[in-house]
Amino acid sequence: MYIPPSEFNPYLWENGTTDYQHFATSSTLTQSSGDDSGSYIGNSNSMKFHASDCRYGLKVSDSNKVMFDSRADAINQGYQPCKVCNP
Repeated sequence: MYIPPSEFNPYLWENGTTDYQHFATSSTLTQSSGDDSGSYIGNSNSMKFHASDCRYGLKVSDSNKVMFDSRADAINQGYQPCKVCNP
C-alpha cells in the first residue's frame, strides 16, 4: 500500500496562526509549473511511473509508454512511483 507524503509543514506557521486556509493557499504547497507538464513516464507493463529524467523511465519502450501530466494523475490511474527516482 502506498501512502503519499503529507503536505503538512509546521514550519510554515507564521505569527502563531494555525489557519488551514492560509496554508492551503500558500505558494509553498503548490507544485512548480516548470517541469510538471508531461514530466512523468508510465510503463503500462509494470504499472510504475518515473520522472522524465529517470534512467529506467528512459528505457520504457514506446509500446508500453504512457505520459502523465501530474503525479496525482498517475497514482489515480493505479501506477506506483519508481523506487529509484521517487517522483
